[in-house]
Amino acid sequence: MSNLILLRGNFLAPKGAIATAVVQSLPGVFEYEGQVVIAVTDNAFWMVAPNEEHLMIPYRNIRSVRPDQFPGIVYREYVDGVETLVAPNDTAGVTVEFKEYAEFYRRLSFLTFYPNKAHEWARTIENAVSNFNRRKFEEKG
Repeated sequence: MSNLILLRGNFLAPKGAIATAVVQSLPGVFEYEGQVVIAVTDNAFWMVAPNEEHLMIPYRNIRSVRPDQFPGIVYREYVDGVETLVAPNDTAGVTVEFKEYAEFYRRLSFLTFYPNKAHEWARTIENAVSNFNRRKFEEKG
């Protein structure tokens, strides 16, 4: 049983997503290259590909979130059924740094294309991490 639901078109999102967007994934931690859904849930940040491949980062693992620029980035995209390389004019995005496997730090990056959207998503993720930490602190208290 999958914990993913159909969002729109052929995009999937985790059940219980609070905020979602379709963005361009960048090569790195998440091996799928193309348009993906990013999602914020109560407990984690998600990146989900149309083929159901996904990465879930628990909020406790996130160390930093920042808007970023990716000048010179080129990615593959299908245009009219033909694979082509795209070099976008606007290369704004977000980088999420997280801890994995003891002391290994990883970076997940994605393009929002617009600086205001990059800042908005960085704040959305930071707020979700902060709210999660506050809830966990209150549960202990």
